[in-house]
Amino acid sequence: MSRYPYTEAYDALRALTDWKNGQGITFSRSEAARVCEYIAAAIGLDKKELAEKIADHARILDAKS
Repeated sequence: MSRYPYTEAYDALRALTDWKNGQGITFSRSEAARVCEYIAAAIGLDKKELAEKIADHARILDAKS
């Protein structure tokens, strides 16, 4: 099963959150999924389309670094 687009998008969002010593990233994929669903609804996009846009953007940023 591919990680694209959902897992890649959710992990990209999680990477933007704070790293806590001894805990790592505490923002879960489930929380990231809920944020994506909320934003998609707010801007009138299908949640898959938003996940694809986030995942594609993360891939572009990764390629630049």
